[in-house]
Amino acid sequence: MNVNSTKDLSTVTATIDGEHSPYADSLPNICPRFPDSALIKAGLDPQMGRNPLSGKTTGLLQSCSLAASDPSGREFQLWSVAVGITSQNIRQIIDQSQIHVIRSNVSIGPHSAYMFHSDGDGPLECSVAWGTFFGSVMIDFNGEEWDPIDPCAKVVDVAKVLYPYIPARPSEMR
Repeated sequence: MNVNSTKDLSTVTATIDGEHSPYADSLPNICPRFPDSALIKAGLDPQMGRNPLSGKTTGLLQSCSLAASDPSGREFQLWSVAVGITSQNIRQIIDQSQIHVIRSNVSIGPHSAYMFHSDGDGPLECSVAWGTFFGSVMIDFNGEEWDPIDPCAKVVDVAKVLYPYIPARPSEMR
């Protein structure tokens, strides 16, 4: 595999187990990939920061936590999302016993995503995930009780804005 390749693999989906993926130990910090303009378009507040799971590469997962501020100023945040990339393929994600797919074939740009809940999720939580050439992308939405919105509709809206900033070429995995 040519890790310097600039070939667009945005519609390629990995099938190898994540533990054996060439990207298992080389997932990049994705927080800096999201420009302020995209975060604002998604309803997120760039001033609230981009909080990586780790500033360094982690084994099977790299995640970035983002939040929407409360325009009224009464509360710290309206809602948050965690955007994660993993070397695990999409089947390894959605076939887990604690994952409950509520809709498949959700269109996120050129991707066909799964919408799901996980065991223990509250009524204002929802996730989407889709396969990539390096494994999978997951976006988890977490709302607040005092500002109820449809979490599944919102996570899809956010995903549609942020997907272009997810690596689509091997050369972007550094």
